Amino acid sequence: FIISDKVTKIHYNAFRSNTSLKSITIPKSVRYIEDGAFAGCTGITRIHLLDGILTIGDNAFADCKNLVSVEMPDSLTRIGEYAFNGCSSLKEIVIPNSVTRLEPWAFANCTSLQSISFPDNITVISENMCYACTSLTSIDFGSGVTHVRPDSFYGCISLERLYIPKNIKTKIKRFA
Repeated sequence: FIISDKVTKIHYNAFRSNTSLKSITIPKSVRYIEDGAFAGCTGITRIHLLDGILTIGDNAFADCKNLVSVEMPDSLTRIGEYAFNGCSSLKEIVIPNSVTRLEPWAFANCTSLQSISFPDNITVISENMCYACTSLTSIDFGSGVTHVRPDSFYGCISLERLYIPKNIKTKIKRFA
């Protein structure tokens, strides 16, 4: 599904629960994907966000259970609460260096997620960031991380590798 390059915003719940969508390309004209825009679109397997997008809203892609691949552009600055919550087929997340805000629960319940890397611009890993990501084996923190909030990785029972750069002083809260 290709969205017109005249569109600048994908509105609240615009495509919510549309099960016929399979693949989405969001053009560079779009700056904002609002809350719940594609939530529950269980047919989506691939999302390609072109450079220009600034914000992924809360629950924007929540419960897209067959989503395997997300390409995020370097223009992206914020990923909202529960943005990818319940995307149970998503295996890897590469967060662009441009992202400065990752809200709580952004990648919670992504049960196939195996690795996640946080860019240097992220200073706080929010509560329940990767809650119950039961296949998560590898976490890389960028050099800017100073706090890991409670329950950020609660239920990540397969975790084998945690990389924290030597040059940072990180406060990791209980049950992180």
